[in-house]
Amino acid sequence: MNYKNKTSSKKINNLLELDFKCRFEKGIEKYIYDTEASIELIAKEMTMSISTLERWVKKIYACTPKKYIIEKKLEKAHNLLHSQDYKVNNVAQLVGFNSTSYFCLCYKRKYENSPRVHSTRARLYYKST
Repeated sequence: MNYKNKTSSKKINNLLELDFKCRFEKGIEKYIYDTEASIELIAKEMTMSISTLERWVKKIYACTPKKYIIEKKLEKAHNLLHSQDYKVNNVAQLVGFNSTSYFCLCYKRKYENSPRVHSTRARLYYKST
């Protein structure tokens, strides 16, 4: 394989990855607030098998689809807690967690504080400004 063919192959792979990312992110956005959201639904939406979806996500994001979806839900929750006056259990439900305690556990792992602490700090900050 010569240099030109390698370059063309890389471009094609980059385009395929970009296309996958766009479709995967759209799938997540569509189902992110749904407690029934699943990898199966997203794979079906993207017209690919679950194993293919898992392979692509691991290749591109270096994690499982489930972990990536949880990270996206936590980011949405973090933004809601900082921008609105929601209770923690409401935010957990809004971003598609069935269990508030599981939501709090995941949130604390990611942000090193409970969602209540972040919510309280945000409210205090906005009251002082």
